[in-house]
Amino acid sequence: MIIELAPLRSAGVRKPDGGACPVCPHESNSHDAIASRFCAATAAGELHRGCACAAGSLETEKEGWNHDQ
Repeated sequence: MIIELAPLRSAGVRKPDGGACPVCPHESNSHDAIASRFCAATAAGELHRGCACAAGSLETEKEGWNHDQ
């Protein structure tokens, strides 16, 4: 399967550090197909919504990520 991601806008989206996702606290390469599309759409639409990655992951717990952000 080939997945194309829309270009990310910089306004309203935090800048990624290395391989970090621009909208959630997880590495981009750890995203499954659904999380990749969700985060790309969130960034492209400059939306402020939670994360679609697997809930309760180590990164989420460690970062104290609030799904209501």
